[in-house]
Amino acid sequence: MTDATTAQERRARTFLRRSRAAKEKRHLPTLAELLLGMSFFGEQIDTDAKEFVERLLVGLQKKISKEPELAGLKGELIPLTMVPSVSEFRSAASKLRESEAK
Repeated sequence: MTDATTAQERRARTFLRRSRAAKEKRHLPTLAELLLGMSFFGEQIDTDAKEFVERLLVGLQKKISKEPELAGLKGELIPLTMVPSVSEFRSAASKLRESEAK
């Protein structure tokens, strides 16, 4: 067994462990992991999105005190913690892109 095989096996085991954790709502998958076929958080795309936004809002709350213009982004993200529509996702994505450009 080579070091490359061992490293590849470790990555595969890690991926499987994280995938199980995502299904059980213990790991929020990254975009890269989702693109590689990992399960959504709780095996539901809406649950995954809700968890992502809730975590994003925690960090955003700290930034708003220093950058008040981010309050608009927070307003766009809050509806995504409920049962969001496609238009709410689009609106929030647009606002997020605007804030990243600043």
